[in-house]
Amino acid sequence: MQVPTVSATAMDTAKMEDQLRESVESVGGSDVKVVSSENVTLADGKTKGTFSKVSFKSSGYGITSYSLATEMGAKTISVAYTSLTDMIDAKIAKEVVYTLTLK
Repeated sequence: MQVPTVSATAMDTAKMEDQLRESVESVGGSDVKVVSSENVTLADGKTKGTFSKVSFKSSGYGITSYSLATEMGAKTISVAYTSLTDMIDAKIAKEVVYTLTLK
C-alpha cells in the first residue's frame, strides 16, 4: 500500500456496506469501522452526498479513509482519500474528496 492514496469507486448502492468490507478484506484489511458519516452537498451546490470517515487495520497499521459518496441510480459513486491514521491530514483529505463532480 502506498500512502496516501486517492480512489474512485462505483458500487451497487444496495450492497455498498458489504462491498466496502469485501474490498478492504481483499487486500488484507480488517476491523472496518465507520467512524462518522454526515449528509453534505457536493461542490456544485445541489447534489446531495455523504461524507464519511472509515478506519481499518492493514498489516498491523491503523488506516483512515475519508470519502465523499453520492447515489446515481442504483450505483453509489465515491471518491476516497486514504492513509496511515498517524499520517493523514484531514483538511487535505476533505479538499481532495470534495473534487467529486458528476456529469
